[in-house]
Amino acid sequence: TLIAIAAAFYLTKTIAQRLAILNDNSYRLASNVPLNPQLSGNDEIATVDKTFHNMAQSMKEAAKKERAIIDNARDFICSIDSGGKFSAVNPASLAVLDRTPESLLGTHFADYVADTRESVLQILSDLKTQGDTSPVELKMKKGDGSIVHVLLSAHFSKEEDATFCVIHDITER
Repeated sequence: TLIAIAAAFYLTKTIAQRLAILNDNSYRLASNVPLNPQLSGNDEIATVDKTFHNMAQSMKEAAKKERAIIDNARDFICSIDSGGKFSAVNPASLAVLDRTPESLLGTHFADYVADTRESVLQILSDLKTQGDTSPVELKMKKGDGSIVHVLLSAHFSKEEDATFCVIHDITER
């Protein structure tokens, strides 16, 4: 019976360690940190871990493709935080507003709109209550002070407490 107890203890400890690695990998994936090495074996835990690693790789590839699309888009795509400041900006900001993404990050969206600040703040407020609004025409200020006419399409995400925008230059229209 002592051998049976020792074997049961060993198996329980081994299973618990493997489950702890699987659990740690879920936290690592959520934190965008590299996963632990894939577990070896043909048991159910190893199969789940293999699937988890495959899923993580697929998510990484999808994020890379998404980033390539956003970086190469002609429209100005950005995220605006709950305070109305740019939190993410794609390179098209240079073509549309003659401003680099780095120069826009952390600055207030309303500072670049030629319309009244109150109307811009109202648009952002409406987005928070409605989630989406119809596209809105705005006049925005370029780096050289000239005005560009744009069509703003936006969506507010309660989960991220941020507004995601696509700004299309319609000046030639």
